[in-house]
Amino acid sequence: MVFDAPIEIDVLLSCARPQITPERAATVREVLQNGIDWEYLFRVARRHGLVSLLYYQLSTVCPESVPGALLNRLKTRFHANLAHNLFLTAELLKLLSLLKITGSLPSHSEGRSLRPRSMEICPFVNSQTSIF
Repeated sequence: MVFDAPIEIDVLLSCARPQITPERAATVREVLQNGIDWEYLFRVARRHGLVSLLYYQLSTVCPESVPGALLNRLKTRFHANLAHNLFLTAELLKLLSLLKITGSLPSHSEGRSLRPRSMEICPFVNSQTSIF
């Protein structure tokens, strides 16, 4: 797989991407057939915020290789994360609407004038990055 680490880490790294190549998917299937420490994989995925991607990839690539109880736990976390993200999106849209109504929403040109200040606060923001 990826490097000399526990096989569960290799599985997680393989699943931590929006799409898995067919070759990588075949490797993941093969590794899972040989057995892994599922609880360790879950804990590491949770610690690194990768439960949703892990669920998505495993349920797409090889759901039959994942113990049912674990797949259900991953699915539950996936849906909880989805609901939380939808809630945050709704809150953001409300906030943007209020800012627009009050005229507080910066225009594109105002965003450009804020750029030098944003670079002082966040030095990793380069001159090509648009904040607004």
